[in-house]
Amino acid sequence: MVVQAYAKLNLVLNVYNEINNGYHTIESLMIPISLHDSIDIQLIKHSKEVFVTCDSFELAGEQYNLVTKAIGLLREKYKFNVGFRITIFKRIFISGGLGGGSSDAAAVINAIVKKLKLKISDAELIELGSKIGSDVPFCIFNKPAIVKGTGNKLGFVELAKKKYYVLLVQPSKGLSTKEVYQNLANVGYPEIKNVTNTIEAYGKGEDELSKHIHNGLEESAFNLLEEVKELKQELLSYGLKAVMMSGSGSTVFAISENKKKLFSIFKELSEKGYKAEFAKTI
Repeated sequence: MVVQAYAKLNLVLNVYNEINNGYHTIESLMIPISLHDSIDIQLIKHSKEVFVTCDSFELAGEQYNLVTKAIGLLREKYKFNVGFRITIFKRIFISGGLGGGSSDAAAVINAIVKKLKLKISDAELIELGSKIGSDVPFCIFNKPAIVKGTGNKLGFVELAKKKYYVLLVQPSKGLSTKEVYQNLANVGYPEIKNVTNTIEAYGKGEDELSKHIHNGLEESAFNLLEEVKELKQELLSYGLKAVMMSGSGSTVFAISENKKKLFSIFKELSEKGYKAEFAKTI
C-alpha cells in the first residue's frame, strides 16, 4: 500500500524556559499542508525483518530510525509476526522544520494499524508517538491542533474554512533541532504570543494573520544560519506579509490567499535555483 505523509507548519511556536528530560516545554499552533512524502509499505509474511530505503541520499539516519522505532514499539505491544519493506519518496525538505521524519513515522504507524487491524485508542497513539518524536503525535492525526508539553498534549481546533496557499523555501543547509534549542541560552528566550489570537486572525485573512504568527526559535536559527534570516527578508521584499520560519528551521514559508502572486514568486525563485515548494492548507 502507498500512503502520504503530510508536512506541518507552526503558525505559533512558544518556547518556555523549562526543560523536561532534555526537552523544552512548548505551545504551538500546528496545521497540516498538502506537501507530502509518499511511502510504499509492503508486508513480508513470517518475518520480523524491516527494510527501509529512500530515494534521497540526504535522508539522515535519524529519520530512518524514526520509522524503524515506530514499528519496533508497535511490535512490542501487539506481537505481530510480519516484516516490512518500506520505500520513502521524499518531497518534504529534510532538516527543514516541517516534520518530515515525524510525518513518515506517523504515516507508517497509521498504515500498520489499518493493515493489521490493530485496536488502539487515540490516547495510546499519542503515548506511542511521544516515545518516537515530539511532532509524531500531531502527525498521526494530521489536523489543526494546539500542541503543548513536549508534543504529547493535543487540543484539536476548528479553523475558519479559509483557503491559504503556502510557499516554502529552504536555504542550502538544514538546521539541527537540538542545536537550535540549545542556542536559546545564547540568544535569550523570546516573548510568548497568545495562540487564541492567531486562531481568530486565521479567519480574517493574510493581513491580520501576519500580525499574529510567531516562532520563538527564529532568532536562535538566525544566529546559527544567517541564510535563514536573509531568506525571510527576501520573501518580505516581494510584498508578502505572513512570512516566518517553520519549527526549528531551516525552511521559511509565506502563507497567502493570493494563489497567483504566490505561485509567480515560487516560479521566479525556482528559476533562480532556490529549493522551493508550493502547497496549500488542508
